Amino acid sequence: MDSLVLELQKEALNPSVGITDLLRKSLVVSRKLGIREFQNWIEFELNGYSDQSKIPVYRNVTGQIKAWNPIHGWIPYMIDDVDMVNKISKRKINQPIGEIETILKADRNNSSFEIPFPNSLELSLMKLCNLPLRPSLLIDRAKCYGILEAVRNIIVEWTLKLEENNILGEGMAFSIKEKEVASAITYNIKNFISQGSHSQIQQDTANSSQSLSNYNIDIDKLRYFVQIIKESIGNLDTSEQNKSELGADIDTIQTQILSPKPKTSIIHECLRSIRNILEGIAGNVLAARLLEFIGPLLK
Repeated sequence: MDSLVLELQKEALNPSVGITDLLRKSLVVSRKLGIREFQNWIEFELNGYSDQSKIPVYRNVTGQIKAWNPIHGWIPYMIDDVDMVNKISKRKINQPIGEIETILKADRNNSSFEIPFPNSLELSLMKLCNLPLRPSLLIDRAKCYGILEAVRNIIVEWTLKLEENNILGEGMAFSIKEKEVASAITYNIKNFISQGSHSQIQQDTANSSQSLSNYNIDIDKLRYFVQIIKESIGNLDTSEQNKSELGADIDTIQTQILSPKPKTSIIHECLRSIRNILEGIAGNVLAARLLEFIGPLLK
């Protein structure tokens, strides 16, 4: 029978498997092995963090304070107090992981998400700036994907550790020996969070060059390809389902770019998926042009 741990590991490397589904299966593994610390972390991710002090660092995000103008849309909200700006621009995201996934899937066209301020703070800011427009915190979409990717990376790291300790399971069960080994080992979730949640971000990269060391992928070329195909999806002569799948693959590649340990297998799988869709668009010049970028990235 298949190994439950290796099955979970395989699914964690598959970008089409949702984070909520991965966490549910991880909960089964942690409870069967009696790994209480991981079980607690998984339950927080599934149900949300009611205790602010328990929120992991990968859920800390920084946004931009803007106001909605009925004519011009979102405009900068100018506040002179730098300390206040730094303080209220930071937010701990406590929502269940399922809510974050749902928002990202339902609102693909927006590059950022609005997080309203508490009513009391909202009124104070409006009085401070003497501006009758409601301020909100806008969080970049990539940062929300970063939360999902951090959770995925932690699950991958955990399953690798279980495999190293020869705790694999058979079917939906673990042997007495495997449970004994698991109980004798301390799986400190903080260590896995540290390994799996730091992001590598390069800013102001107009004249810079960066590569994914040991991954044989030129990150600048990958970023460029992602940018081009994102701008081109609307002009491709293909079904809405194909466009949706292309968008999902692109989003997954972007989160891997932000990961401290980008998974070559995930990036290549997404690129191959994109290639298959583009190859199916017969006679489309734009699709053929996009295909020229994929070959070098898959070498």
